[in-house]
Amino acid sequence: TVDEFSSEFAIDSKQFCLDKPHFFNYSKSIFYHFNQLGYRDHEWDGDVSNGIWCIGDSFTVGLGQPFEEIWPQLVQEKLGQKTFNMSMNGASNDWIARRIQYILDNFEPSLLLVQWSYLHRRENSNTILSDEARALHFDQKMISDIREVAVLDNEDVENCLKNILSISNTNNVRIIHSFIPNFFNTDSNLSEPIYKTLVDNNIEFFPAQEQVDFARDHFHYDILTATSYAEQYVNKIKTLP
Repeated sequence: TVDEFSSEFAIDSKQFCLDKPHFFNYSKSIFYHFNQLGYRDHEWDGDVSNGIWCIGDSFTVGLGQPFEEIWPQLVQEKLGQKTFNMSMNGASNDWIARRIQYILDNFEPSLLLVQWSYLHRRENSNTILSDEARALHFDQKMISDIREVAVLDNEDVENCLKNILSISNTNNVRIIHSFIPNFFNTDSNLSEPIYKTLVDNNIEFFPAQEQVDFARDHFHYDILTATSYAEQYVNKIKTLP
């Protein structure tokens, strides 16, 4: 977390970006500022009861994007309704589910938009650590010599569905789900059993969108893909559940 304006953050930096020519040729200005609670958003002053809560990982934080072009800001612009962005770089689906429960317990939202993260991510169980320090990124390919990849895939799907189902039956709160592009990291199409379970449980969602452009760090998506997500959320919001 940074507490003042910065032009670089995490992978969106000269040191860690995936494509330096792309980074230096990127034409839009980017600044990072985090509010008092540590989120890349405006300060949450005044009444938050009528806001739209958005939560996800670094794609929702908007790494490599100007603040005004991240999907929660685009949703706010399209609907004329305030959004509150509670997202974290490196967030796992475990963390996202915990944050959703925190929002439900503390802010009494009526509408919540979720963009779930990579299936393979997990959290350290040590609650003394900060949220950032608890993030664990398991690479299935690296540990496939210990257990079969198919077993790991199944565990990833089960963990994702556990998190989604844990917050899906909340009364009086409309939750619209989606997923980052390429949210599974194996050759198997792990989206199919997840989408089927969501349909079977009447959970409101739309599929992960195709990533059609790259942000400054050449990993996260940019304005075209962010707009696609924003439009999907807005279309869902305007349709009765």
